[in-house]
Amino acid sequence: MPGTLLGGFAGVDVFYVLSGFLITSNLQHDLREGRFSLREFYVRRVMRLLPNAVLTVLVTVLLARLLLLPSTAAQAGRHGTWALLNVSNVYVLRDLGGYWGLAATSSPLLHTWSLAVEEQFYLVLPAFLALVARWPRWRLLVPAVPVASFLLAVVAARTHPAGAFYLLPTRAWQPMVGAALAWWLVPAAADRPLRTVRATRAVSVLSAAGIAAIVLSFVVITTGDGFPGLPALPAALGALAVLVAVAAGDAWTTRLLSWGPFVAIGKVSYSLYLWHWPLITLGRARAELLGLSPEAGALVGAAASVVVAVAVFAGVERPFRARGPGRGRRGLVLGAAFAATLLACVVVGRTPPGGEARALFEPTTFSGFRYSVLDARDDPTKAGAPRLAAVECAPADPHPDRVWRTGGIVHAHGGAVPRVVLVGSSHALMYAATLDDVCRRRGVSVAFLCADGVSIFPDGHDASRADGGETLHAARARWIRAWKPDLVVGTDRYDLYGGDEARFEARVRALVAELSSAGSRVVLLAQVPALPMGETFDLREYVAFRHGRDGALPALEPDGREAWRARATAVLERVAGDTPSLTVLRPDLAMRTPQGTVRYADGRRFLYTDDDHLSDAGAETARAMLDEVVARATAR
Repeated sequence: MPGTLLGGFAGVDVFYVLSGFLITSNLQHDLREGRFSLREFYVRRVMRLLPNAVLTVLVTVLLARLLLLPSTAAQAGRHGTWALLNVSNVYVLRDLGGYWGLAATSSPLLHTWSLAVEEQFYLVLPAFLALVARWPRWRLLVPAVPVASFLLAVVAARTHPAGAFYLLPTRAWQPMVGAALAWWLVPAAADRPLRTVRATRAVSVLSAAGIAAIVLSFVVITTGDGFPGLPALPAALGALAVLVAVAAGDAWTTRLLSWGPFVAIGKVSYSLYLWHWPLITLGRARAELLGLSPEAGALVGAAASVVVAVAVFAGVERPFRARGPGRGRRGLVLGAAFAATLLACVVVGRTPPGGEARALFEPTTFSGFRYSVLDARDDPTKAGAPRLAAVECAPADPHPDRVWRTGGIVHAHGGAVPRVVLVGSSHALMYAATLDDVCRRRGVSVAFLCADGVSIFPDGHDASRADGGETLHAARARWIRAWKPDLVVGTDRYDLYGGDEARFEARVRALVAELSSAGSRVVLLAQVPALPMGETFDLREYVAFRHGRDGALPALEPDGREAWRARATAVLERVAGDTPSLTVLRPDLAMRTPQGTVRYADGRRFLYTDDDHLSDAGAETARAMLDEVVARATAR
């Protein structure tokens, strides 16, 4: 279930080790007995894995089109195309971002990335083992490959964590660890004896330690930081220890793994893996659309996935993988099903975003990403999140990597030195275009030192973006001291810091002291209300889905963090009360109706892009107050 057993993703590491051992054992026996065939290997893989996978993708994409919003369905269709071609890991990395990002966790085919990595590995492994068997002097490559891959994973997990998590070169060490054990136990040369491991007390202890390491990984690990490097070692080596015990015929390990429920789960494990995540995410998303409990929807999906997985195992997976008469006919059926599923994915993937919302509202635009100092490769407009699918996002302007080191993005409307500076996260970026236009009209130069996903507070979330040892926050302080601007404007998603009001106030006071250190006026904007549906849907499509038959738009209450946002605003105003350099602006007031619901639309203009960010039209409601503070601060 989502939100429980957070280290469950380490199961992939265990699975890779076990898979590498089992497949390599079979390949080594084939090589040893002189019946190795690349063609037969790949035919068996296709007939074993593809029928269930094709059906999973087809049902997932069709259910997404039937039950979910157009943008969400289109994402599932696009992802399904990549999943069928065994490059889902590349799609997730390119279009969904990190494994824990909202775009990824709401994708019903997210889990297929691991199957893609596995199949990419097995495109190479059989030929690699055949070459090693033919030229024994290459045998040192068998232990060298996992060592090199692991070292690459350790380095890449720090420098390119998402790529390290998803791509084969940094994952190959895990199946290769299992493969190396099988290669050592089963020499390919028929004239060399099979190796054995003696069942000793030490082996039993090793097996127990391995199982404990696996269980602890599931329980203790809560994030993928460092994966698949050092944090992945306990689960992988734990699986290897269990395999050594099994190879030795250790009594208690064999009895444990031969226990009936474990054997039954093992038989349907592939089917369970394929079906659990799509039905959980579809159930959760449909419940959210209907205003029901997402947790209840996920539970229904989880229960359904067990029933469906067992049925598909018995009715599809097992018949297709049977050898003997009829294999050619089954292959033709599978080919036709693959082509039909691929066509369905392409058609659904081309579903135009917006749906009925296009008739209700004008196009929604967001220009904030143009002002982000993130690297071009981190441009959020390229993400495949459904929440932005129907939003016209202006792409980030080209600029050098880590542009904050050279002063950020500066628009010299009235001289080389900026007199106004905007700082903060994406909640600052949403006001950037309006502030830029205000400064342009007044002939005042402005600089932007803000970035999507980076806290306004130096000790806040994602405060570690650095280059050459200098973080964005350190560079921000340096440039403010150098420029001595008249005005520094900033904001953030303050409800991320809920729970400790005293600590939040201390953060605000430290921030104001830093931003005003060069004699600048400081303006902090209160956070606007956030909506309860999260970031998994396009908001306009959601409103169109929920609007009444009489054309009335649904009243949407703020999410459960509204009370903290009110407390955070009170803290800002309390600090402003005894800090002459600070002014607090209240754009949030314009985003509430008299009934206390969120004002997300004004006629045909949509004021939000997603659950917590204003569109360009929404940010325009703050133009007058921004114009006033700029005029007052820069008047000479």
